Amino acid sequence: MASKDLVIFDCDMVLSNSAHRQKYKEDGKLDLDHWRANCTEEQIKKDVPQQKYLAKMLHAINDDKLVVIMTARVLSNWDYQWFKEHLPKGITGILSREGNDTQADHTLKLGMLEEIKCYLNMSNNITMYDDNPSIINAMQKAGVNTHLVTDGNKT
Repeated sequence: MASKDLVIFDCDMVLSNSAHRQKYKEDGKLDLDHWRANCTEEQIKKDVPQQKYLAKMLHAINDDKLVVIMTARVLSNWDYQWFKEHLPKGITGILSREGNDTQADHTLKLGMLEEIKCYLNMSNNITMYDDNPSIINAMQKAGVNTHLVTDGNKT
C-alpha cells in the first residue's frame, strides 16, 4: 500500500499571524523573553488566522493527505484553544517544542521530521510551509518540498 503524502505547516506567521507578540533584538533575532511574556491567553486570542494557509491546509485534508502542524513554540492550553477555534478538523498531529528544549529551530524540526518519517514509515512526498529560511534550507537538504512563507512575515 502506498503511503499518503504529508503536508507540514508551521504555526507562527504561517497559520497564525502572531506578529503583535514578536519583538526583535538589534541583531535581528527574536527576543524570546518578550515572546514568552506575551504567550498569555489575552495575547494568543489576538493572533489572526492566515486564511491563505488555512485554505491550503483544508485543501490538503480534503485531498486525503496527512497534515501536521510543526512548531518551535512551547504550546499552552491557550494555543490548543486557538487551534480548536480556527483550524479545520482532520489534522493528523501537532508537534511542538518541549519546555526545556533550547536547540535551534531547524535542528528541532529536523528531529521532528525524522520522528514523523519513522512513525508513519515515510521517506518521500513531504511538503512543508514555514517562514524561517534556516528551517527551509535544512528541510530542502532532507529532501522535503518546501515553501518559504513571506507574506505576513516580520516587519
